[in-house]
Amino acid sequence: MKRIAVSVSTLLLTLGLLSGCGGNDEASDAAQEATDTMEDAAQATQEAAGDAANAAQETASDAKDAVEEAASDAGDMAQEATDAVQDTAADAAQEAEDATQEAGDMADEAAQEASDMADEAAQEASDMADEAAQEAEDATQEAGDMADEAAQEAGDMADEAAQEAGDMADEAAQEAEDAAQESTQ
Repeated sequence: MKRIAVSVSTLLLTLGLLSGCGGNDEASDAAQEATDTMEDAAQATQEAAGDAANAAQETASDAKDAVEEAASDAGDMAQEATDAVQDTAADAAQEAEDATQEAGDMADEAAQEASDMADEAAQEASDMADEAAQEAEDATQEAGDMADEAAQEAGDMADEAAQEAGDMADEAAQEAEDAAQESTQ
């Protein structure tokens, strides 16, 4: 952008000198046309940069929403797992108490069943928590990938806009130089 700004300044100074020295309307018209072309190029660059920034902001917002939703889902799944463990443990304890009252031999068997059920419930809760954590990690990775892609697209759009502005400036400079040469002939 600095190169373009220097080129534009040099071009405008040259055009000002040419139009001021010769008094030639053609050179003045060419200078005005070159100035208009440069202003159009600057406007196109600003618009492209604004579009790129908006696209990056929308992508970042989408990524943030995806992460928040994954975190909420993980919390819900963890709460369901906790409730399941609590319910299962309460049921197992009640069964063990009833079995103890009915017969001593059945108490050992009921305690073993309760232990097995608690182990299974804990394993299920652990599996569900692992799955929720993996989903959250995947969502975070996806959000990062989306942000990287948006940044790349924004950079590409800015590069293209800068290249177009440079090309337009080069064309304007060439037109001004041609007009200046024609006016001196």
